[in-house]
Amino acid sequence: MSEPMGTQLRSRPRAAGTVQFAQSETPSRSNGASLSDGEQGTLVPHSTEAEEAVLGSILIDPECLPAVIETGLEAADFFLVSNAWIYEVMLDLERVSSASRVAIDITLVSNHLAQRGQLGQLSGGNGYLVMLLEAVPSAVNAVAYANIVLAAAVRRRMIRAAHEIIKTAQEQEADSPTALFDIGAKVYDDARRQVGKATRLSYYQAASTQYDNIKRISDLRAQGINPLLSTGLSTLDTKLGGGLVPESGELVFIIGHAGRGKSILMKDIAMAAGLAGMGVEIFSLEMRHSQSLRRVLHPAVSSEKQKTGLLEPEDWSNLLPAIETMKGLPIHIDDDPYLSPQILRSKLRRIRREKNVKLVIIDYLQLMQSGVVTRDLNYAIETEMIGRALKRTAAEFGVIMIVASGVTRTDGRVSARQMRGGEGSVHHGDIILALNESAESTSTIVPGNFPLIDVDVEKSRDGETGRLKLVLNTKELKLYPTELVRVQLPPAYP
Repeated sequence: MSEPMGTQLRSRPRAAGTVQFAQSETPSRSNGASLSDGEQGTLVPHSTEAEEAVLGSILIDPECLPAVIETGLEAADFFLVSNAWIYEVMLDLERVSSASRVAIDITLVSNHLAQRGQLGQLSGGNGYLVMLLEAVPSAVNAVAYANIVLAAAVRRRMIRAAHEIIKTAQEQEADSPTALFDIGAKVYDDARRQVGKATRLSYYQAASTQYDNIKRISDLRAQGINPLLSTGLSTLDTKLGGGLVPESGELVFIIGHAGRGKSILMKDIAMAAGLAGMGVEIFSLEMRHSQSLRRVLHPAVSSEKQKTGLLEPEDWSNLLPAIETMKGLPIHIDDDPYLSPQILRSKLRRIRREKNVKLVIIDYLQLMQSGVVTRDLNYAIETEMIGRALKRTAAEFGVIMIVASGVTRTDGRVSARQMRGGEGSVHHGDIILALNESAESTSTIVPGNFPLIDVDVEKSRDGETGRLKLVLNTKELKLYPTELVRVQLPPAYP
């Protein structure tokens, strides 16, 4: 005769924080959480002590249930179906008590379980509820226990997804792209439920947090430290309200035709951040790291000479000091050509454990992949999905994210509406900069044939919109505000 569900809970000396592993043939799995027959023998992560502690905490102090609910804990997250039943009853009673002011207690829980025909399936019936009540001394750690249960549930879902992928791959008749998309969607939904929880604060709590932030910024200013990230261009900083805000989750789009200074502007911002001690990660999808570094070293030795190796003695003397200036800078480049929002999140999660990343640069948007495998996905929709995912990633990791983007062919001025893939991909941005070659001649500003670039700030949440002009020094591959350009600037390369 089979053992009643929950009997294996009674003699466990381990702490509530211990995540255990059990053979998956255990029949007492919660609603929607069972593993398939092909997964029998798999070690399944769980913490029955934490499950008991959560339920016991709620029985001791029902006032802690709203805080437990806010963690995102659901009945399906419990490993034992008996515990899932009890939690479901508690949730139902919480909804009733909100209107009738009836407090949750062990008697009400017992009665509702009996009405559902579930009380008799608990090991010991009411005795099991009494055991839960005695499982913890107080309800002070209820949220911590709930998070342990959630973490174990996530790991079980990961195992289940892995088995589904293996099973799908072994079925030759399966439509691989469609099946993979279905599995990916399930995994994404699980992940979104876990990481997509918003922090809920009262206006007073939010205002208090803002006060602390303002005080921190003011103290840094008093010490002569700029708390904002300068773009290296004073006129652009002014338009952006003083610069970019570290740890803000700001998403910045820089759009324009090739040769208008998008990569140069991002390079200058990266160097400014690195010199300020901020960690920078550059994802270069368009160029390998060797090509990118040619541009960085171009002011010392021309890209052509770097490529051909035809250097003069003075070039070598310029090259080594330029390389030495990069020593110790927390700037890293990743030239993996296959980048999707999911891969980006995975890389940032790993990098964050090792480095203090504040700025992420992606060059460029149209070379990214959505990560969604389907034959019918419209390119404009796919690009919009990527833009939305990048905004969420920037907010999740608290980084400034700068993304370059090309535009469709046009004889007119570049704007966000001409972005490849449509405007939908950039409306998620906090700042949108459009770079155009100015119709004005630079001869009245500097000698030579340097192009004059119009930078249209089309969107700036904390700054102002409008146009500013920069000079693109094609010899040094650097942008300058027009008022800072000196007549001593060397002529452009022919």
